[in-house]
Amino acid sequence: MVKDDLVIFESAAICIHLAENHPSSNLIPEIGDPNRAKFFQWMMYLTNTVQAELMVLFYPEKHTTDIHSTDNIVEAQEDRITDMFELLDNELADNKFLIGEYISVCDYFLFMLAVWADEFKKPPLAFNNLARYLCILAKDQAIIDVCKKENLSLVNYQ
Repeated sequence: MVKDDLVIFESAAICIHLAENHPSSNLIPEIGDPNRAKFFQWMMYLTNTVQAELMVLFYPEKHTTDIHSTDNIVEAQEDRITDMFELLDNELADNKFLIGEYISVCDYFLFMLAVWADEFKKPPLAFNNLARYLCILAKDQAIIDVCKKENLSLVNYQ
């Protein structure tokens, strides 16, 4: 039973909660599915590693007492995050989606993070497997609807 007044925070927690409470969406592998562990691995990596590092890049002034060092923080973060996209690109070499053949919450989450990084020197679309994957996701109606609502262009993903 879900309480009507339930309030939770943290993107990953919200995504997992919604996916588990709407099992017909098939956005999270069922308990007992071998891909469930991979789902949690990637969901935690995306939120606790990639998203966390993006937050440092976007708000470098919160991570130093020397305002003159923010450019160095941004540069270092972009390099770190680009390495993370390379790891994801390698994972996608043999997979249609992050968890395999079926779309999951992880894919929507990764698409969001990739859009945040679209102005990098080496953006996510510069990686072969990641670009193929992102272009597939950009055809998903849920992503189209959200991008329309958020006034985000999908032209680069066509």
